[in-house]
Amino acid sequence: MTLLGAQHGYLEVEPHAPADRRSDREVILLLHGTGGNKFEWSFPPWRGLNYDHEHRPEDRHSNNHRFPPVNPLDVVLDFSLSDKRDVRCWTSILTALGHTVIYYSQDGADDRIDVALDQLENLIVPFIRDEVLTGPLTGKRVVIIGHSRGGILARLYLARHANDAAAWIQHVITLCSPHAGTNAPRAARRLRDEIEALVFGGFPAVARLLFPPLEHLPLIGADVEPTDAQAQLVPEDPLFGDLSMPDDTPDIGFHTYGGSSVTLTRVYYWQYTLDSFVPRWDFLDILPHFDWTKFPIEILPVSPILDSLPNDLVFAEQREGQGDICVTIESAQLPGVPHQSLPINHAEAFFDETLFARVSDVLGTPLGGIAVDECTSGWIGNRRTRELHDISGARRNCQIDEIVDREPFRLPSDAFDAGYDGCYYCMRDQHRR
Repeated sequence: MTLLGAQHGYLEVEPHAPADRRSDREVILLLHGTGGNKFEWSFPPWRGLNYDHEHRPEDRHSNNHRFPPVNPLDVVLDFSLSDKRDVRCWTSILTALGHTVIYYSQDGADDRIDVALDQLENLIVPFIRDEVLTGPLTGKRVVIIGHSRGGILARLYLARHANDAAAWIQHVITLCSPHAGTNAPRAARRLRDEIEALVFGGFPAVARLLFPPLEHLPLIGADVEPTDAQAQLVPEDPLFGDLSMPDDTPDIGFHTYGGSSVTLTRVYYWQYTLDSFVPRWDFLDILPHFDWTKFPIEILPVSPILDSLPNDLVFAEQREGQGDICVTIESAQLPGVPHQSLPINHAEAFFDETLFARVSDVLGTPLGGIAVDECTSGWIGNRRTRELHDISGARRNCQIDEIVDREPFRLPSDAFDAGYDGCYYCMRDQHRR
């Protein structure tokens, strides 16, 4: 199994066995964006934003109660976001198509890009050229797929190595990368303030107490100050004058993709149907029972988030049809390069089926009907310590990247049945030892 240590960002190569890597398929290097890590390409869905905002949640049924629903708090407190959807991920798609996939966690994901560039130049690239592009892959060139700042990192590397990059790089594909910069670092504070005003009105403290689920809306309660990595991506930063342009490396192909949707989720209030209060009798039971049913009502104009925000209060990045929340359609493009814009937001670039299909076509391996498991199982067990980690809630102390002998689980109950214990840091409620 190819799994390197911390200096290499716990770099992983799939297939693990060199003999299983196909010379008739591409070698793919995946570069994540700011604040990310290598698990964004595998599982779980990117930062838990796999909301099914296109479909209304199913009604909730709870039958055979002896009393009608009489608890007023059950009505007052019952709010929710859109359901989550099962999705597939890049590593499973690409490996199922036969490609060799390289992915790792970048140094300095929250720092200025020079930190990530130093690691790429001095550790990642030499390993790829000396250890991966050997055996059946000798003579192959790599396709880089970069999400968000990952595409900028690739262009900065090309600017520093324009003379020899084509010896090992064949193509660069960027997904929602801010090639002309982004105002998103400036927008976070304004977005947070506007969302809170729309959701909580003039009584934020009371609303937070009455409607705790709304605290989980994107940006509410979040730290809105940009990291060093995010702050460097504003349009006027000198970084964008240092990047390579496609014409600088004519032997390397480019494709760019952008998103035009700012819909993350919808907000619902759950109400009981009138039938829930009507008693029912069974032939063999002299006492009545009640079948409770709740149906969702979308809360307008707060929902959907973020496209319910007035355009004059946000930047173009957060306007429906103009951006993907973080990057505008225009910024996601490079001059003279094939480009496609899809109705997706910045997070959906990690699990959108149409984007999978478009990139697969560029790679010469059409997606077709390949069978790939969903990547929504977000639990990893450490076989050595018998600890179970929730990837979507992982903390720095979990040291997820350092787990060498790991076992994925679809449900925590499966792991507990296998003798695992919840991690003290990310699954404290299920930590028993």
